[in-house]
Amino acid sequence: YSEGFKSGIFNIAAAGTVPVRPETIKSFEAGVKLQPSRFLRANLSAFTYDYKDLQVSARLAGNTVSFLQNAGAAKIKGIDFDLSAAPVEGLSLTLAGEYLDAKYKDFAGAAINVPNVVNGVAIGGNASVIADVSGNRLIRAPKFTATAGFTYDVDFAGGILKLGANANYNDGFFLEFGNRLRQPSYTLVNANLG
Repeated sequence: YSEGFKSGIFNIAAAGTVPVRPETIKSFEAGVKLQPSRFLRANLSAFTYDYKDLQVSARLAGNTVSFLQNAGAAKIKGIDFDLSAAPVEGLSLTLAGEYLDAKYKDFAGAAINVPNVVNGVAIGGNASVIADVSGNRLIRAPKFTATAGFTYDVDFAGGILKLGANANYNDGFFLEFGNRLRQPSYTLVNANLG
């Protein structure tokens, strides 16, 4: 269990605005680290983060300056794991993943941007509005991520040849408080030889 604190501030780009309140967090985490053999390691943890007055960055339509505002409360719950194995000499395998349930519990004054609509017709651009986004997912918080990879070292010409590759999967995430714009899921694959 731990607690954290981030100081409140004034938005210097918008003089005369209400100050941003201090952010606090209460964090609970439980887990286990196992090494059942010399060749296998596993870690598993479950956690929950309770934020009060979470400080978030917002931007109004047509404005290039961002500002901080408070979300009343947010909660993040999750599980993560990682496994590593060395089944034969020179070979290392890794697998890791995380599941997140990350939501704004109370965010009634969110500054969001919505499409400009006149008489039911979209006219282009965006308009800034204040909305209640309580219950929406936190931005940039994918529900599921996973990574798998290997490295293999081989004696070669008086040195060591290193081969490796990994794949990273991201389930996608929302880019703004209203949960209208979403980064779709994607996978990145990397390889190296040295």
